[in-house]
Amino acid sequence: MNIQNRLENIPTQVKQALQPSFIFLINEDIIQHFPIRRWQAGQILAEIQRQLGPNYESSSWHNYLICWNAQKTKLLIIPRYQTITSLKKEFDSH
Repeated sequence: MNIQNRLENIPTQVKQALQPSFIFLINEDIIQHFPIRRWQAGQILAEIQRQLGPNYESSSWHNYLICWNAQKTKLLIIPRYQTITSLKKEFDSH
C-alpha cells in the first residue's frame, strides 16, 4: 500500500488524536503514539532516524510532518512540525 493510501486509511479516532505533544508510529499492523512534550528538535530528529533509519523520506500531510522508511513499512506522523525543513531549522537555531 502506498503512503497516501495508508494515511487515508488511518482510523478517524487516530486522526482526531493528532496533537503536537505526540509522535504517531504507524506500522503495517499497529498504530502507536508516544509523548514528546519536552523533547527538543534534536531528540525528534534522532527518534526519526532510530525508527526509520538514515534513508527516510518525508513530506507533509494535512500540515503535519510525515516520514517513512525506504521499505514503506513504517510511517511517522509528527504534528508539531509541518515539514522536515522546519524541524531541522529549529534544530539548527539551538
